[in-house]
Amino acid sequence: MLLCMLMEDYCEQMGLVFGAVRFTFNGIQVREIKSASDLVMEDADTIDAWSDIFGGYGMCTLRTWSTISVEVRK
Repeated sequence: MLLCMLMEDYCEQMGLVFGAVRFTFNGIQVREIKSASDLVMEDADTIDAWSDIFGGYGMCTLRTWSTISVEVRK
């Protein structure tokens, strides 16, 4: 299964635009065409989700971060 399904579902649940969120695993950006096995993920590994929010007085940048737990089925 491609990780794009998990990443799109996360964005939908969080009310975020898919293209505005970066996903990383072990510090490496996760592309939509990858699967958990491509990244050699194990059960309970996590993907980090990063998004930047621009705006406010002085055009501040706020970086938000959260993790997504992954269940790997072999």
